[in-house]
Amino acid sequence: MIPGDSTEGCEPIDSIIGQERAYKAIELGVQLFSPGYNIFVCGLAGTGKATTIKSILEAIDPDTDPPRDFCYVNNFTDEDRPTLLTFERGKGCEFKTGMENVLEHLKQQLPSIFEEQEFVRRKQEIIDEFSEKQSELFTEFEAQIKDDGFILAKIQEGQAIHPDIMYRIEDKAVSIGDIGAAVSQNMLTEEQAEEVVQKYKSYRGDLQEVMRKGFALSREYQNKLNQYERSRAESYVAVALEDIREEFGDDKVIAYLDSYLESVLDDLDGFRAANNPNAEGEPDFSKYEVNLVLDNEKTADVPVVIETAPNFVNVFGTIERQLSTQGYWFTDFTRIKAGSFLRADGGYLVLNAA
Repeated sequence: MIPGDSTEGCEPIDSIIGQERAYKAIELGVQLFSPGYNIFVCGLAGTGKATTIKSILEAIDPDTDPPRDFCYVNNFTDEDRPTLLTFERGKGCEFKTGMENVLEHLKQQLPSIFEEQEFVRRKQEIIDEFSEKQSELFTEFEAQIKDDGFILAKIQEGQAIHPDIMYRIEDKAVSIGDIGAAVSQNMLTEEQAEEVVQKYKSYRGDLQEVMRKGFALSREYQNKLNQYERSRAESYVAVALEDIREEFGDDKVIAYLDSYLESVLDDLDGFRAANNPNAEGEPDFSKYEVNLVLDNEKTADVPVVIETAPNFVNVFGTIERQLSTQGYWFTDFTRIKAGSFLRADGGYLVLNAA
């Protein structure tokens, strides 16, 4: 019976009317906060099952750790298997924001170190050193063939230019294919022509060896230039990541930051193009993003998630796909979405099994 003319003085009912034993059983069950314990509740519709369960779960205070934040980041050595990083509640968002700031800083500032006077000077020294060594190779070879009347010429075939050996006759460079014509014009005897051809074949082998050394020298030069660029960029990127390292000292985070740094050093051309208006297309930096798949910053100490439509995607999450401009589907770690199973981590998941 309602006392008086109003319900204002009535205490709200937080249990199932007439089901005290059921209420106590549920209360006992949810206090067994250990793996393997589940509760199945059934009854007629409208008897307050969901309301009762929710009120019990929200009132319970088990001795558990606060819920964690979950972030997926790129696995730079195996991109099909992204890395999961876990953080204290609220720290996941801080990590994501910090890494976004680092990336934006690198995109804006990293290209500028390659324009510094000291960098340009040292780079030119490396280029000059390479040019001098390569010039010495071909100069020595030219001196070697000069005594036999040969010269080194540059031949263009289509868009390609390559060196070849030619024979000098009366201050005119003659290709080996035109030696026969020189005999016909009495510019050479047949014996002289035969000797020229034999020496050409010998020198042609020597030229191939010179070119091989030139290619090896070019690779050495490119490696030296790349190493210099990496060494200059490495200290800059390391400083940009220093605050993140100090704030999030977890071993997995440190390992990720180490891989992140190496990836940036391998992708210096992409960062150069970031602010270059003449660059073709826009560099893709999505591999440096952080997917905060579960943010518990505003979640209660014990999450209570009620899943009213417990299908596979809603419970276990999904990995979304995107259609590329080339017409194929693709996905990556940034498209991983959490389901209610993960959102209830460290707390309770209530499924509507109807």
